[in-house]
Amino acid sequence: MASDNMRCLIAVILGSCVLLTGCASPMTPVIDKLDEDTGVTVTYSRTPFVFSPNERADDHAASEFVQVGAIEINTMGALKYYLWLGISEAYSLETTEGHPQGFETVVFDIDGKKISLDVRGWSHEAIGTSAPIYKKLFKSTKDAYYEVSLDHVAMLIDATDVSFSSSGPAARTYRPWYRSVTPNEDLTEFHKVVLE
Repeated sequence: MASDNMRCLIAVILGSCVLLTGCASPMTPVIDKLDEDTGVTVTYSRTPFVFSPNERADDHAASEFVQVGAIEINTMGALKYYLWLGISEAYSLETTEGHPQGFETVVFDIDGKKISLDVRGWSHEAIGTSAPIYKKLFKSTKDAYYEVSLDHVAMLIDATDVSFSSSGPAARTYRPWYRSVTPNEDLTEFHKVVLE
């Protein structure tokens, strides 16, 4: 009974995050802003995806989430693209550096095509910003940034089946935790905006 209540609470929190984000600025699925401290322009899709290694009915699903969002960094016309992973795992072990184990490399499976990504860095400084880009689900959520191409972003938009796996001896597979259309719509608009 307690685990059912916890699952319901987490579902309400996640749903509220999506609704509040959508209601706060329904006409702005993509945010574009100047980081005044570093001079880079940051563009990102407003609503990240949420993945979990567990089914929604699993007792531990409430504590294991990974948010995934797309970011463009424009440094005086030089463009780079990243996927941000916000890793919220109460049961994951950490390395001695304080980073989640198994996220040094992640492998996305997008409609059967495998894409291996190596971590660029564990904080926003690794991509040249003075502050985090996305809001985290929990205070304990850890950041990881992976460099990608716009082709990778397009593949995510068009995908019918997406998952990703962590690496190492305790590798796990993460799938979308819920099927909200908002993250995909925001990512579609992000891709359109950055191509203009």
